[in-house]
Amino acid sequence: NGLEVVFLDNWSGLHQEIDLIHCFGGLDTLTVLEVAKARGIPTLLFLFMNTRQSVVRRFSRKVKYFIEKTVPFETLHKRLLRMVHLADAIVVLSQEHKKILTEDMQVNPEKIRACYLGIDAERFVGAEPYLFVDKYGLKDFVLEVATIQSRKGQLDLIRALDGTGLNIVFIGPLKETEKAYVKEFLNAVKSRKNVHWLGSLSHDDPLLPAAFAAARVHALPSYREGFPLVNLEAAAGGCAVVTGPYPGLREYLGDDYYNVVPGNLRSIRRAVCKAYEDGRQEARRSAMLNFSWDKVLEDLIEIYDELLTKRRHREC
Repeated sequence: NGLEVVFLDNWSGLHQEIDLIHCFGGLDTLTVLEVAKARGIPTLLFLFMNTRQSVVRRFSRKVKYFIEKTVPFETLHKRLLRMVHLADAIVVLSQEHKKILTEDMQVNPEKIRACYLGIDAERFVGAEPYLFVDKYGLKDFVLEVATIQSRKGQLDLIRALDGTGLNIVFIGPLKETEKAYVKEFLNAVKSRKNVHWLGSLSHDDPLLPAAFAAARVHALPSYREGFPLVNLEAAAGGCAVVTGPYPGLREYLGDDYYNVVPGNLRSIRRAVCKAYEDGRQEARRSAMLNFSWDKVLEDLIEIYDELLTKRRHREC
């Protein structure tokens, strides 16, 4: 695409001739943004907000921001505020994320762009279940693909579905720093014949898309997420998607998913059982081809061109 990409950090690279800097949201990028502003280099900030939406959480977040903004010392919120106001443009994952940023942090909406994320869509849309079924002998199960950790709610899913007889399959590595949770999870798996942990699969393993094609439901009752790509991969694989109320998801999946209240076992049980009863959603698989990395690149290049055009006009 005619782009030369150079990877930068806080200690190297800024001495080079650079036309534009794309920062990926960590608080340590503040220094890069400050140097870029001083040198007149346009900057694009990718802001990944790890949150879920609810009236209570929105209110508590605003209170937290107000407190951090008014205390007389440096806070994470103050650093984040400086970053969003230094950046020439900001990329978020959806229009809903843009609304959160505009309302909660008073950022000029004209500098915010929604750039939808992508997946290896063709790989998941075209997947068949046979490879997975032949290896594990499982089909039409409830699947969760995620790191085994408390934030992802695997134990909640197991307990919520106790007594239903539904097969539950977990794929993902164990979180080494959460030894107590991992031990409880492994004991829960061992004590239930219908619960299966298959370990971790690399993302390029053909068994992964085959698992989505073999499952009936994919459930992600996480307590906190930014934007889980696994929901898009599950939808591309034809699964009914059960997930928490994460911002922007409707812009990707429409109304074709089932919401749960994370931590609420009754809510999880009701949503998963309804999704299981309704069955797989084969009809929408092809629609997920709209969310490809090629499309992401097209959107980003359009933003790059806009920023570079503005720079050229300033220099003239």
